[in-house]
Amino acid sequence: MPPVSCMKFLNWNGIGSAVFQDSFNPGKHCLNAYSEIPCRSHVYTSGQPDSRGFISIDCGIPENSSYQDLRSSIIYVSDHGFISSGANRNISPEYIKPSLAQRNYNVRFFPDGRRNCYTLKSLVAGNKYFVRADFYYGNYDGLNKLPVFDLYLGASYWHEVAFRDASAVNWMDIIVVAPADYLQICLANKGMGTPFISGLDLRPLKSNLYPEANASQSLVLIDSNRFNMGPTDNSIVRYPLDPHDRIWSTYDTIPSWTEISATSVVENYLTDVYDVPSAVMQTAATPINGSRIDLSWDPSDPSVNISSRYFFVFYFAEVQNVPSNALRQFNIIVNNNTWNTQPYTPRFLFADSLSGTVQGQEKYSVSLVATKNATLPPILNAMEMYLTKPTSEIATDPGEADRRITSPKDETALLENREFSYRELKNITNNFSLEIGTGGFGAVFLGHLDNGNPVAVKVRSSSSSQGGSTFDKDTP
Repeated sequence: MPPVSCMKFLNWNGIGSAVFQDSFNPGKHCLNAYSEIPCRSHVYTSGQPDSRGFISIDCGIPENSSYQDLRSSIIYVSDHGFISSGANRNISPEYIKPSLAQRNYNVRFFPDGRRNCYTLKSLVAGNKYFVRADFYYGNYDGLNKLPVFDLYLGASYWHEVAFRDASAVNWMDIIVVAPADYLQICLANKGMGTPFISGLDLRPLKSNLYPEANASQSLVLIDSNRFNMGPTDNSIVRYPLDPHDRIWSTYDTIPSWTEISATSVVENYLTDVYDVPSAVMQTAATPINGSRIDLSWDPSDPSVNISSRYFFVFYFAEVQNVPSNALRQFNIIVNNNTWNTQPYTPRFLFADSLSGTVQGQEKYSVSLVATKNATLPPILNAMEMYLTKPTSEIATDPGEADRRITSPKDETALLENREFSYRELKNITNNFSLEIGTGGFGAVFLGHLDNGNPVAVKVRSSSSSQGGSTFDKDTP
């Protein structure tokens, strides 16, 4: 008798996954609703974090190859052991330039399937992690057509991936608490071009850092908005200057601003919950002739709406030895609301921060305005802007609207008792790569429907001692 596969809807946010590889034969397929199942994870020796807890993947280099990045000293490895689908390709030679990181010379692209997922294993459930996905199109497919696709953390929508031009490096960060000992990063095709990826990083974070990221909420960096505000030379600060390997890029050149700096180390308070590196805090932006710094920003992600919530962090440290007869004092105003409770003066060579959350709007404004008593203009050393995301949030693929499904119950009614082809189940389960349970009948694999809903696919082994009636009873 050929093995039988049955699918069950899971009451689980789908961020976790475990890797298991096997071969299967096509057979009869059925679908049933399900609330939850006991899960077990599998840990393997390949594709694990290094001694620092880092996972650093160059997507698209040959299997089992690795190299050391000359700028960061980080060892990058191939994505073998993290994913089994997709194909590798080099970018077009004309898009390789001296400033381009080696990991962007090639990509892994996914012409097949609506959803393809990387699995990052051997993590610690309940620990906090920083994950970065990196994309560089570079006309790798020769089509000169920029794709648009979606990025997911498990079943939770992360961000849309789009490009302003073929030579733009697009990277996205998320800070998340792992609900299991693995995380899954997925690329979803929404009919606007083939998804691809250049690199994928995971870095462990101490539990006290970014307390706004917790078991129910993650922080998604917006449009690479983590800025080292002082320099104007397009320099980048990352590991090892930042031990957490955050990327701090320079802000746009503003003619009315100038850079001030210090050569001494800028210290962090013991209670600091963001651990901004000294290399960033040693410089600051300040107006040349004026008493205020003004910034504005428009959201670009189409998923953003009035219910979206943003988390801003502004970093300050005095880098000049201000004389006793001078005063640097200002207010921090976000969307016309003053965030500081009293006039603010940065402390000399100590990193400080002011953070807060704002509700979704069409436009955001930030102003640092000197007080009447101030004799020196305001300064801004660095800033970060995040979109807060519930970790249980599951976004519906836009193409699902054509299915005339208005609620999860409608979808369940539509799919219940439907027969699935073996090819469909391979696509749903990412080639049966994620085993999450087992029993006398055989293995259970995690899968995702096109709209992101997680399901369990049960495969009856041909050697199972359980009969067909037992298998049917086990899948109500």
